[in-house]
Amino acid sequence: MWVASVKMDRARLVNRVFFTAIAIGAVSAALLAKAEWGLNIALIAILTFGAGYWCLEDSPIAISRSSKLMIACAVLFASLFAFRDATGLQIANGFAIITALGCALAFARSGGIANAPISKVFGESLGKFLTIPMEFSRHSKEVKFPKSEDNVQRKIAASTLRGLLISAPLLFVFGGLFYSADAIFKSGVDNLFNFNLDFEFIFQYIFVFLCVWVGGGGVLSRFILSPYDYPPMSGKNFIGPPKYGTPPTDPNKQKIGVIEVNMALGSLVVLFASFIAVQFRYLFAGNQAIATTAGLSYAEYARSGFFQLCWVAGLALLVVLGIDSIKLTNGRLYTWLTRSLIVLVFFVIASAGLRMKIYTDAFGLTELRLYTTAFMGWLAITFAWLLPTVTANRPNRFGFGAIMAGFIVILGLNVINPEGLIARINLAHQNPDIAYLQNLSADATSVMQSSKLIKQSQPDAPIHQVVTAEIENDATHDWRSLNLSKFLLKRGH
Repeated sequence: MWVASVKMDRARLVNRVFFTAIAIGAVSAALLAKAEWGLNIALIAILTFGAGYWCLEDSPIAISRSSKLMIACAVLFASLFAFRDATGLQIANGFAIITALGCALAFARSGGIANAPISKVFGESLGKFLTIPMEFSRHSKEVKFPKSEDNVQRKIAASTLRGLLISAPLLFVFGGLFYSADAIFKSGVDNLFNFNLDFEFIFQYIFVFLCVWVGGGGVLSRFILSPYDYPPMSGKNFIGPPKYGTPPTDPNKQKIGVIEVNMALGSLVVLFASFIAVQFRYLFAGNQAIATTAGLSYAEYARSGFFQLCWVAGLALLVVLGIDSIKLTNGRLYTWLTRSLIVLVFFVIASAGLRMKIYTDAFGLTELRLYTTAFMGWLAITFAWLLPTVTANRPNRFGFGAIMAGFIVILGLNVINPEGLIARINLAHQNPDIAYLQNLSADATSVMQSSKLIKQSQPDAPIHQVVTAEIENDATHDWRSLNLSKFLLKRGH
């Protein structure tokens, strides 16, 4: 009796998830087709979260705390689409949504994300996100459509279908004859069917509907219908729980030895220390030393190396994590070299930050420069997090902290309004690049609208034309693409 009840509940849940995904897909397609991202993304996230909560009410399966935390983060970053208009910021928010959703899927049942190894936090999270369509396909096979056992209803349905097949060609032939025979009848038919099909909207609607239906259905299936993280590995009912941090049993299977690790780290420490010494001699010495040695101005010297230093810091992080993942044991020399390298990377990041300041003071701020600086900020936090985790022999705590650091940086970007900051800094220059500001979104235009420069300039000045063009452009957008910046821009106008 209990087994039958469970099966009945399972069948009802499968159908509920399947048809709820159809409803989410239909509404999402209506919100997204031929519309820019904005309020619609926030509404879709809230709709999906509410639908998932409703479906989960009758499910015997519980979602872990880690998964709930990541779901909340995904909804938060989706809601931020209703506030900011910058394309780069929307991409960052989208990346945060994908990361949070992948982690929520990977840790839906067992294991805490705070103590999970890096390979599981990043690798399996990405894998779970990419297998959403397969999850939907697997569970959609369990959907049971109601079948009528009344022969009378079946006969009526069959007769109706045959009647439509017979009537259609007859109506087409005779209707065409009447249409060509009488001008008044022709005019009435033209008025009746005088509408233009927007095929672009139709195609976008169908495409978005299918994507959201499959994607949303796969996400809901994972949370509500999948009882385990892993399938049985052997035996009829065996479920293998994940085991974190299991050390290798055979010391001879190590791929790299202590000597190789320490030599690699030692050489990097020497190289980084040499570079930092050069930075103290030239970058921090001022314009005169650079002009004498390299024949460059202070700003040109700073400009030439910022992005290379970003690559250096990013690759150094991969090297530290890669070496830590393949080494066998910790030693004092290894720990000292790793921490020394991390400290030197902080000097590299500081050098990059100083270069960016000099670069910005001379040439102004752009989206690429700002977002790259934000990425360097995340790297600085991540390297600091390496010290109490990886170098303290607690690597399983690193992945969660790195993800949360990324979320904090992206959330901070949403708070400071990157394009608004770019507009304020560039307008403070004597000759601001109005042509570049024209390419920015309503986030920047709303700041320009309230700036002193536009208040002191003539109505036919270029900056006035930029603001007017942005307002007219936003006037063509519907409410689905609305966000806070566009709303403030229209209200200020």
